[in-house]
Amino acid sequence: MTAIGRFLSRLGRRGYAAGAGSSPPASSAARLSAESEQDRARREILLTEWKEIRESLRSFGNRRFARLTVFLAANALLLNAVYSGPNALGRAAAGLVALVVALLFLVLEYDSWRRGNRFAERGRRIEQQLVHLELTRYYRPVWDAAAWAAYAFYLLTAIGWAYIGWCPKT
Repeated sequence: MTAIGRFLSRLGRRGYAAGAGSSPPASSAARLSAESEQDRARREILLTEWKEIRESLRSFGNRRFARLTVFLAANALLLNAVYSGPNALGRAAAGLVALVVALLFLVLEYDSWRRGNRFAERGRRIEQQLVHLELTRYYRPVWDAAAWAAYAFYLLTAIGWAYIGWCPKT
């Protein structure tokens, strides 16, 4: 059998007819090269997303302290309004406003914690795909003490303002 005959018989076994317009599959080296290009692109996208998640988690932590500073300033202004002379804001009105402010900050903290957990979960899933990364899987605390401390602070402040607003002045 000649070389051309062997070639045509191979084409026939694979289901390709000569001149039918379809081409034989790419060689295994070309296929592996294409898969590795796709894998590299996928890894690069996941790594970029992981870096953004890491920055977002850092941002949530910084946002907690910035929010706490604003909360303390708002409470100082409200306390000043309650206890500053004869034209002071009424205790009940200040207590109600401050209670609403405290509950608002409590809700904001919860929303920030919930979003942070979503980002951390996505980071864990990315780290499972990219095995060499292990920041959110192993080094992120299971119990977020800072979030619980912020919850307690906002809640205790709300209770304190409820006491100031509704309990009689002695």
